[in-house]
Amino acid sequence: GTSTVYILTTGVEFTGWSIDVSVNATVTGSFPLIGRNQTEDVVPPAGSTFTETTTRPYTSVDSKVVESGTVQGGVTSIAYANDNNTSPQYELGSKAVSFVERGTANNTITASMFMFDTELLNKFLNETTVDIAVILNHPDGGAMSFSTPRTVLTEVTPELGAGSVTQSVSG
Repeated sequence: GTSTVYILTTGVEFTGWSIDVSVNATVTGSFPLIGRNQTEDVVPPAGSTFTETTTRPYTSVDSKVVESGTVQGGVTSIAYANDNNTSPQYELGSKAVSFVERGTANNTITASMFMFDTELLNKFLNETTVDIAVILNHPDGGAMSFSTPRTVLTEVTPELGAGSVTQSVSG
């Protein structure tokens, strides 16, 4: 037969995060982590309650992108990522992680949007820093926001083709 096994991870440290917002889609994200130790048990940890959630997810319909205080129109997708360049370190004689080593944190933003003017392109060419925020309004009330002040744009690429002109933006 089968039995339920609970895996208890202790000494957990988040190593980064990512969030993706696209047109007509549920907002997705991840929070990678490193745990220092794991144990298994057939009973849940003391005080635990596991209930199904009835919370509705965030969607792109309820989202907006703000650049330096101005709501940006025409954004079709935006992704944030944070990577802290972490790695678990071990020592002889132990199965557990001794410590989590951290490197230089890297934050990146990538976006696709319709190109209505050359404002972002000019900010890229003039190396002007920008403040970028994604605000996710929840359909049941409340909000969640991700922001990166003083972002240096590393790429603004107009994409010409049949139909609308779009641009890829990275920072």
